[in-house]
Amino acid sequence: MFFIILIIFLFFSGFFRIYKDKEKAIPKTTLDLLIEQVKKSNEDKNVLDSVMHEFYTHFYNISSQSSDFNNWLKLIQEITMLDYMSVEQVAAFRDDLSSKNGSIKKEIEQAIGISLKHREDGKNKRK
Repeated sequence: MFFIILIIFLFFSGFFRIYKDKEKAIPKTTLDLLIEQVKKSNEDKNVLDSVMHEFYTHFYNISSQSSDFNNWLKLIQEITMLDYMSVEQVAAFRDDLSSKNGSIKKEIEQAIGISLKHREDGKNKRK
């Protein structure tokens, strides 16, 4: 009897583990990978130039209805939070994105405004 219960237990625990592994294996989008690259870049100009090239090539325009919209905004925030761009370059980037994505202009401006605030707060803390 003990062996039957043990076999049943092992059988169900195997299914649970397989289900849990499948749950963790949610594929990352290209935007997720770009966000990771920015975070791990240590402001390496080559890495960030590569991210910007990928962004302008594939993600320049987006709809607020897109499933990637929040990740798109997060990527913009991650990029503009770094010292990689001067404040003037960030403003030009914001204006450029806003003109090409007019329906989400407010969201772009808010996202970049928040990242610039965090960027400045971080600089003040480092002093």
